[in-house]
Amino acid sequence: DRMTPEQHTSFMEMIERQGTRLLRLVEDVLTTSRIESGLPRLSRELVDLRKLVDSVVEDLVHSMEDRRHDITVVVEQEQPQVWGDPTALHQVLSNLVENALKYSSRGDRVRVVVSEDSRQAVLEVSDEGQGIAPDRLTTIFDRFRQAGSLPSSSVSGFGLGLYIVKNLVEAHRGEIEVDSEHGSGSTFRVLLPKRSEAR
Repeated sequence: DRMTPEQHTSFMEMIERQGTRLLRLVEDVLTTSRIESGLPRLSRELVDLRKLVDSVVEDLVHSMEDRRHDITVVVEQEQPQVWGDPTALHQVLSNLVENALKYSSRGDRVRVVVSEDSRQAVLEVSDEGQGIAPDRLTTIFDRFRQAGSLPSSSVSGFGLGLYIVKNLVEAHRGEIEVDSEHGSGSTFRVLLPKRSEAR
């Protein structure tokens, strides 16, 4: 009762943001456990990639309010689609975008580009952050590894995000690529084959 309405709103928003971050950490731990025990067969449905990206960005800007204006989305086709597991693909893109924001300074632009051709759909996440040192590029998809070189105390998470991304992408029979120059940002590119519902 000693709080002003503005203080009350600020505290409630902070609690909600921290709760959302904790939920994502729990989801990452549970997904890692499922991967280690043998990832079950993924569901197959036609996923609208434009809606997927919009959903991921909306979730992240809600939990990272100060980074709202740092994300640019480019969708090259009217309605890009791919057969896949919507929950798994949401987790893939969430981890990539959150990672890009985490290792970028405020004001650096994170760019999400969605494209497709007759063979595959492509999800590309680029940042203008610190980049990845060459000696880390071979290990960033391992468990408990951080992508960047910031002190661990300044970066939240268990180092599971990219490990999960790689395994979920491969479960879709896709590939993930990374281009990075230390000090000049990184680009992660997910290639998802255009497969049918049965495949």
